[in-house]
Amino acid sequence: MVYTPTQLKSSNSSKHSIVANVGSSWDTALTEAILQGIQVTPGEKKKILIHMSGAGNFVDYGKSGNFVPQANSFNDGNPDDVRKINPTMLNGACDELELKAASAGIANNFIICPGGIYGLGTENAVIDGTTAPSIGIWATWMIQNVNNLGFSPYIGESTAIFLTIHVDDVIQLLFLIFEKALNTWDTYKLGDAYNNFYLGVDERCEGRTLATVFAEFVSATGKLGSVKTRQVAFGTPIL
Repeated sequence: MVYTPTQLKSSNSSKHSIVANVGSSWDTALTEAILQGIQVTPGEKKKILIHMSGAGNFVDYGKSGNFVPQANSFNDGNPDDVRKINPTMLNGACDELELKAASAGIANNFIICPGGIYGLGTENAVIDGTTAPSIGIWATWMIQNVNNLGFSPYIGESTAIFLTIHVDDVIQLLFLIFEKALNTWDTYKLGDAYNNFYLGVDERCEGRTLATVFAEFVSATGKLGSVKTRQVAFGTPIL
């Protein structure tokens, strides 16, 4: 018998009591496959599903580059705020699938939403043809943008706040979640998923500060010489 990739993911998930999805926060087909695989028959112990989402759910899509205070900022300690997670958010479609599945008693679900992850990982990655320790998806995107433009852009006054977290702290947070998942395995109730949604943030950085940091980083690689920051307007073609 030949299995499709989705069937294989469901099959692999079914073989484990604890499943962690750190592969994709956007792929609903993957999430559905995992949820299908971890379902148990009545009377069996529910499985644990830990999902890595992202703080991109909470961007305000502002175009000025300036900080805009929010009247009701998202609070991960408020279950009513978590219930507002929906598919229009950057990672919301997968989050919603898992929250509903946990509320239906399919699994004990825990969701982590890290900010922009930075810092060197232990695994190697290929960046612009060069093998190097992984710096994570977000930082890779930012560096590739600087390399492509030849400068590090920021929008307007760039006082808008960006949430970041070091990779080592993400690992520590994952360990804490694993510990809680094990300690609550038999007491986890329907609806507890809304109390187990965690925003992982170390620092709050202004956009211009980040632009400066990435300019300095790319300058240090020696590929482009001395890289400067440059103010740009949202949606304006860069020449």
